[in-house]
Amino acid sequence: MTTTMKVSQLSTVPEVDGSEEWPILKAGLNWKMSLAQAFNWIGTATATLKGFMSPADKSKLDGIAAGATANALDADLRDRDTHTGTQSVETIDGLADVAISGLYSDLEGAPVIDENWVHTPTVAFQNATGTTQGTASPITKSMFHVSGADGSNTGIILPADMALGASFTIFNGTATGLSVYPPAGGQINYAGANVPYALGAYSPLRLILIDAANDVYQQV
Repeated sequence: MTTTMKVSQLSTVPEVDGSEEWPILKAGLNWKMSLAQAFNWIGTATATLKGFMSPADKSKLDGIAAGATANALDADLRDRDTHTGTQSVETIDGLADVAISGLYSDLEGAPVIDENWVHTPTVAFQNATGTTQGTASPITKSMFHVSGADGSNTGIILPADMALGASFTIFNGTATGLSVYPPAGGQINYAGANVPYALGAYSPLRLILIDAANDVYQQV
């Protein structure tokens, strides 16, 4: 005589290792299936099929912070106009050195500036020399005060190879008229190559380089 038991009357299995079996009916025949076979049959879930979660997917989910959410579409997240906040320049690749340092010396293609020519408060006190372009005293500062001159020493000469816009203010602090020479081959006020400008006694003169390629200075 066969004894029939209800499922509720069965003892609970102490552990599960995949070898467990239960009967199934397929094509009108009775079969048995193990738990391991059931796992393999169901398989890992995909984008289109239901199934079990893979270890890789579980690890990915564990790496997402609690409460994390995508609050914008991918297109918006890639759009610079929708970004807010700030980012340290040191973390951005491809920036020029000057964008990080802010230093003039890191600016590519910047004109070379010599501090002797740009700090207006710096004044050179110097005597005039000679009476020709070749013997004239060179101007060495942006503000140049001639403190000594006589009949045999009346010449001063502007520097060559300066950047466009370089300016010089010259003071004749003597009772002798001076000859202010352009650089060799240059001009002052387009008066002709190498022609000096006559600067009277106790008079100022301001000149700006308006043609760097040809060393042409203009009185202003």
